[in-house]
Amino acid sequence: MRTHLFVAPGSAAFGEVLLGMRLARELEAAGDRVLFLAPAAHDIVLSGFTHGHIDKIVGVLDRALPDVIRDRNCDTVVLLDLLVTLLALGNHRIDPSFLDHLPVPTFALDIWDLRASDLRFDMCDVELVLPEAARTIVPRRLVPVPFARPDVPGAYCALPATTPIDAATRARVRGDVEHLIVLTTARFQARGLTPAQRRSVESVLPAIAQACHDADPRAQLLHVGAEPIEGAGPRYRFVGQLAPEAFAETLGAADLLITPNQAATGISTAMTLGVPSLAVIGPTFRVFPLGLRHFMASIVENNPYVDAITTCEVDGLVTQIRSLLFEQAREAALANMRSYLEVVRSLPSGKTLLEGS
Repeated sequence: MRTHLFVAPGSAAFGEVLLGMRLARELEAAGDRVLFLAPAAHDIVLSGFTHGHIDKIVGVLDRALPDVIRDRNCDTVVLLDLLVTLLALGNHRIDPSFLDHLPVPTFALDIWDLRASDLRFDMCDVELVLPEAARTIVPRRLVPVPFARPDVPGAYCALPATTPIDAATRARVRGDVEHLIVLTTARFQARGLTPAQRRSVESVLPAIAQACHDADPRAQLLHVGAEPIEGAGPRYRFVGQLAPEAFAETLGAADLLITPNQAATGISTAMTLGVPSLAVIGPTFRVFPLGLRHFMASIVENNPYVDAITTCEVDGLVTQIRSLLFEQAREAALANMRSYLEVVRSLPSGKTLLEGS
């Protein structure tokens, strides 16, 4: 039995942790031991795993991490993910080169395929240039699909082990609702925002809620997120953040997933549950309200993932929601999704790639 230490230094990196959990479950199913070192903010999703808090040592991670590895008798380290790790280290002015000299083999989820990126991390009106080391540091890369292109080195099937819910669960979750739309937002879309980003949130999220009402006044909008939308209307219900099992039940009972994040991990869950997804983007953003329009350009180019989901800007939401609820466009969207799932399921597992490196 081997012990794998999953390290997640970002308190807002909810999706990265969820992707790590999918890989961790594969390793546990094979008899290995998994430990998580993550911020306390992720306790809600990590309750089923042995985990410790990284909050007090993230500022000295280069000195503390080797000690954790030795104290816990770890055989490998898995970073969640490479971009989050580099940004966290940069915030604390830590030289990332120590990652290549840890006492055990070190892997990194490279969700954004940084080797193909030009390293320009555009956040609305601010642009960071990632260090050139982002292309070469931690050469053992695991690139989860969905979202990355399935033909890049290190690509693996990162679909959740989720199946469509049964009729009884669907009826319990939906009640007497005729149409159920699930809106997902993440912690980073609600907290620690700049004034400009906060104004954007206060404009775009209510517009999404209004579009759902205009498209179908009978539909209930169920919001899974960190903070509620003020004044969202009588058919709006906020449920906060959910553990993965509860989220799968909720989403599996829905008719449509809407998310203002083209790379949201909830999209892959929706795919496995047979629920179409609608990603809301804007002229300056693919990941609302951060931006990343340029940063994500290389990863969405010639990527079949883009054809497996519906994407539109706020102005086109009402039309797209109606088409995905009532019209033949729904069947076409589901067919595209099923074709994409066949491609993803043909990829090796993350466990296979990790064990083969």
